[in-house]
Amino acid sequence: MKNKIRKIVLIEWVDAAMYGSESYDTSKVFTLSHGYASGYLVSEDREKVVIATDFFDHPDGYTYRGVSVYPKTGIKKIKYFKF
Repeated sequence: MKNKIRKIVLIEWVDAAMYGSESYDTSKVFTLSHGYASGYLVSEDREKVVIATDFFDHPDGYTYRGVSVYPKTGIKKIKYFKF
């Protein structure tokens, strides 16, 4: 993988939250789920960001492990780290 810029990303995102069937005070309980994720940037386009927990650079190609896909519509902030 010579001459390719490698990037690690930190993503702040929001997603749906699931609640049980108990009684709740709806003004206080029902909120979106906020999360943070980090990993090796596999790809990014208009629709999504793909990151992996692990990256292996083999002579025959690349291998990724622990791949996650985040829709851009749910991403609040993304920070890039080059190495």
